Amino acid sequence: MILLGALWAAMLLMVIAWGYMQIKGGFLVRREYFLCSFGLMAGQVAATIECLEKEAWGTGILQLYFFVATGIGALVRYRAKA
Repeated sequence: MILLGALWAAMLLMVIAWGYMQIKGGFLVRREYFLCSFGLMAGQVAATIECLEKEAWGTGILQLYFFVATGIGALVRYRAKA
């Protein structure tokens, strides 16, 4: 039960990060971008764990894809000069 609560908390963090990014119109300063990326990636890991527990393989693989894409975006932003 505690694990389920932690998974849902991480997914809530993902939704909050996504909402904040939408409110700001996608224009985030460097620190905000990394915080949002962390929130998105935490939620994606939690969603993947839940998908794998429920044997929803396709959805779990899609969440892993989003995790990788978000991580690549964070690395690109980190390497950019700003």
